[in-house]
Amino acid sequence: MTKSEKSFTLYSLGLEELAMALGLINRPEMGRQLLESIYDNLTESQIESRLSSASHSMLARGLASISEKGSPILESGFEQALFPLARFDYVLQISRVRDNKQVGATVHVQKGKYFTSHSIQAGVVHVLEHGDYKSLPAYLGDTFHANKEKETGAVEHTWNITPGVLGDALRNEKTGAISKILSQAGLPTLDAQNLADDLAHQTIRGTILRMAAGAETDMQKMATMEKQMVMFLGSSKRNWLFEFPGTDDASVGKAWTVNEQTLQKRLESFAL
Repeated sequence: MTKSEKSFTLYSLGLEELAMALGLINRPEMGRQLLESIYDNLTESQIESRLSSASHSMLARGLASISEKGSPILESGFEQALFPLARFDYVLQISRVRDNKQVGATVHVQKGKYFTSHSIQAGVVHVLEHGDYKSLPAYLGDTFHANKEKETGAVEHTWNITPGVLGDALRNEKTGAISKILSQAGLPTLDAQNLADDLAHQTIRGTILRMAAGAETDMQKMATMEKQMVMFLGSSKRNWLFEFPGTDDASVGKAWTVNEQTLQKRLESFAL
C-alpha cells in the first residue's frame, strides 16, 4: 500500500484476495462473480481453498488481522476502500490511450463521501485507488496529465462537435485530411487546423463515461444506460476537452482548449 502526494490510497491485489475481501464486507456474491468470471466450473472445495490461501496472503501483507473470535477482519483503511465497490451512487468508466496502449478503470462513487477506482493491470493484478469524494477531479486530472510545459490558456469554443466527427477524424492520420473533415463539420479554419494537428500528433487521449448506475443495477442494464461523456486530447502544443450529453455519434457537444487549471474545473463540473 502506498499513498500519493494527493492522498489517493492504492492497493494491489490478486483476484482471490479481492474476492475474499468482498466476502468480509458481506458481499460474498460479488467475490464469487469475480472468480467465476475467470475460472470455469470451480467446485466449492476449490473455491474455499483459493479463498483460504488469499486470507493467509492478506494476513501476511497486513491487509487483515485475526479478531478475538478467531475470524479474519480487514484493516480499516482497506475496508473503507472496498465499501464504494459494494454501495455506490454512480459510476465513471475511464479509457485512456498513450503510446498506442489502452488502459481502463471503473470508478465507483459514493456521492459526498468517497470513491474507489478499480482497474486490472497485466491481466491479473487488481488495483484499487481510493480517495475522498472532493479529490475525484484531481484523480481524473492526474489520469490524463494535461501538458504543463506549454500552457495554452483556456478557451471555450463557440462551435459544436459530435463524437461521430471526432471518430471520423481519428480514423485518419494525415493532418490535411483531418482538417478537411473538421472544416466540413463547421469548425473555423484555424481551429480545424489546430485540432487536426493535435489529433495527428497526439500524445494522449481518453474518455470518461458517467452513468447513474447504483449498486443494485445489473450489468445488462448498465451496458444500455444513457451515459454522459467527456473526451480529453493532449499533444505537445495544446490540450482539448470535449463534453457530450450522450455517446451516440450525433450527440452535440462543446469543446475547450484547456490548461491544467481549467481541466480541473471542467472535470469537477462533470464528475461531482
